[in-house]
Amino acid sequence: MGKLASLDRNRASVKLCILTCTEGQWPGRLAELSARSALVETTGRPALGATVALVHPDVGGIVGTVSRHGLDGIAIEFTISAETSAFALAVTAQNMTKPAARTAR
Repeated sequence: MGKLASLDRNRASVKLCILTCTEGQWPGRLAELSARSALVETTGRPALGATVALVHPDVGGIVGTVSRHGLDGIAIEFTISAETSAFALAVTAQNMTKPAARTAR
């Protein structure tokens, strides 16, 4: 799968977000999220070790550190806390309340 190919999919599980740091701002998709880390599909490549803000449009944001670059995005690590746990749960709950996307027939 190419870069950001999954952003073009019309499916209910898409969790769009914004990634922001001193190097810039990019749209992304939360491929995986926990209280400890996130995998974000994005074209942005902040430096390893850079501090980034991960913002969900309906839930808010948290701050983490870029720990890895991949073909389709980056990994972000968080200091596990009540705040990161609440963010992960809120994004999951918010996503579950959205209606399923309909496909054309």
